Amino acid sequence: MAEEARPLVRRLGLRARARGAHGRFAGHEVTLALGGVGLAAARRAASELVAGGCDRLLSVGLAGGLHPDLAVGEVVALDAVVADGGQRWSVAWPARGDRRGVCLTRAQPTGSATEKAHWRAASGADVVDMETAAVAAVATEHARPWAGLRAVSDAAHESLPPAIVACIRPDLGRVLVGRLLVGAVVRPWLWPHLVRLGLRSAAAGQALASAVVATLESLA
Repeated sequence: MAEEARPLVRRLGLRARARGAHGRFAGHEVTLALGGVGLAAARRAASELVAGGCDRLLSVGLAGGLHPDLAVGEVVALDAVVADGGQRWSVAWPARGDRRGVCLTRAQPTGSATEKAHWRAASGADVVDMETAAVAAVATEHARPWAGLRAVSDAAHESLPPAIVACIRPDLGRVLVGRLLVGAVVRPWLWPHLVRLGLRSAAAGQALASAVVATLESLA
């Protein structure tokens, strides 16, 4: 999403354009696509990148922590991604992060600590998101190597309030920010959660940008 991409656009010196940005960094031509939330949005963005001539894909964004040792702000360089149904895709080239791990991609948001513990036990994954499996699938279909970086925005033992989770809409490909803010007006207890989530997401976005820079420099 745009909030996740801003630090990356600045660090790479990309030029903004419709639904993303473009430029050169470390000898590479780089196109950034703002996919949005969910599998359909990620598949659409990845397909557009392939159609535009990109020869490798890097799935980048925030994720919920499943591994109990993962701290907020840590960046996981993926070894593989597992879909809800069990299908698994391994990365084709190494990204640079704080540690390596596996991502679980689910069709719906995973907000509670209880859910996270369940999916950790069921999949063995370290982080959970709603997009990476779609990127891996498109890359595989078009014989493009792919990799993934996911920065932890909420730890395994933490739960997001249901009112926040309800505004994460993969069916629409976005977060309903307006509804979230209106909801916070009538539920003042939500404000501390929103402020903390915003601060953490900003810090995770900076860490993610550093990991992308390191990854692209390592490919030079």
